[in-house]
Amino acid sequence: MGDASCLFARNAGSSSIKFALHALAADGPARICAGKLEGIGTAPHLSVRDAQGGVLIDRCWEDGAALTHEMLLQDLLGWVRGRLGDHELVAAGHRVVHGGAAFSRPVRIDDDLLPALGALVPLAPLHQPHNLAAIRAMKVVAPGLPQVACFDTAFHHGRPDVATRLALPRAFHDRGIRRYGFLCARLGWAGVAIDADANAANAAAIGTIDSRVAVHVIPTDEERMIAIHKIETLDGALAR
Repeated sequence: MGDASCLFARNAGSSSIKFALHALAADGPARICAGKLEGIGTAPHLSVRDAQGGVLIDRCWEDGAALTHEMLLQDLLGWVRGRLGDHELVAAGHRVVHGGAAFSRPVRIDDDLLPALGALVPLAPLHQPHNLAAIRAMKVVAPGLPQVACFDTAFHHGRPDVATRLALPRAFHDRGIRRYGFLCARLGWAGVAIDADANAANAAAIGTIDSRVAVHVIPTDEERMIAIHKIETLDGALAR
């Protein structure tokens, strides 16, 4: 990958897409811009800011209820390519919630991977279908662009076998069900009480005054981590 290469990272949900564009730098991915496409299926709204927080675009489709992920992605990629200048878009990365027992690290997406990930939809029915829809849309809009899937469940691989099986019937384990370590707001039994307003506002502390356990949020940059995983996965596969 050359100095003018850049990477597109996506975190797709049912009605929104978070994304970021990174240039390759000596110390890792350097953010060019980041944004969010919300209201897919109702009134799509695209907002993008540069690395300094300046607004690059703020656009609404008031009559866009019929616009699909694929149609909006076509518009988004057109805008992205218009901002690249001397950079070349060389890869895309996607957050995928579930990789099951088979996928413990990011992998390059090919025609054999999608059916395997589709089989995991029952384990994450609210998220997995939308993650995969974003990948399929990208394959249509940019068919020659290498893509990488980065799995939430990969973080929990490597735990002791007993930790993934404890209290689960053998029949469940044989069907691919594992105990992972996903965060859950239903922790009242542990004395945790979440302030919904503080959580929605991305506050640094989201526990209520009455919570017996303090709840602090560690800021993360998911899109940058996706970009890092792309570099590690595709190293050697793309020309430098």
